[in-house]
Amino acid sequence: MKHRYVLSLFSSAGIGELGIKAAGLKILLSNELLESRCELYKENFPETESICGDIWSEKEKIIKTWQSYGVGEPYMIYATPPCQGMSFNGIGKLLSEIRAGRRPKEDPRNRLIIPTVDIIKTLRPQWVILENVPTMENTIIRLEDNTYRNIIEFIREELSDEYILKAEKVNCADFGIPQTRIRLITILCRSPKGKMHYQNEQTYIPARTHSETCEDGLLPWVTLKESIGRLPTLE
Repeated sequence: MKHRYVLSLFSSAGIGELGIKAAGLKILLSNELLESRCELYKENFPETESICGDIWSEKEKIIKTWQSYGVGEPYMIYATPPCQGMSFNGIGKLLSEIRAGRRPKEDPRNRLIIPTVDIIKTLRPQWVILENVPTMENTIIRLEDNTYRNIIEFIREELSDEYILKAEKVNCADFGIPQTRIRLITILCRSPKGKMHYQNEQTYIPARTHSETCEDGLLPWVTLKESIGRLPTLE
């Protein structure tokens, strides 16, 4: 079977990579800012080359390192930019504050999507998966020309020549995970099959298996006690 190769950005210790590997994909290269996390990543994924450092300064190295492998475009780029700076405020309020000269304090982590998009545009993966908090869709970022744009619209505008984008909110509890953790999963694809799938208003998010109220015959949410209560105590 021909390998399908993946580039991971903001990889941390590589928790998301477990799903990537389970899907039969091969992670060739990763990037993470913090040295301690890079070292842990190398322990978890010794077969993956890791570039440690700020994506702004390491962007060209990431691109050139991937190109040096001679495997062509990535099958997927998986990126989970830091979420602490994402805003709970509405888009309209943020823009009105900016226009009135009362610009909100800028969190530079929100702008990490800019070098991420640069890498995507250069390497042209078939698929892109971005995972973040739901409030990502309300976040305004400052672009390189000092104008402001909603982050999802920025991604769409920069990549719309080749990619179709769909952003969907997912609650982990709806899939049997004992945690009500809601994330925004943004998927971009440029393959003809993937584009047709989205143009037919379909989704790549699996159907829910659980729900809080058990509607439509779904299973109830799993509690933490149900998940690990049978295990012996730490003592």
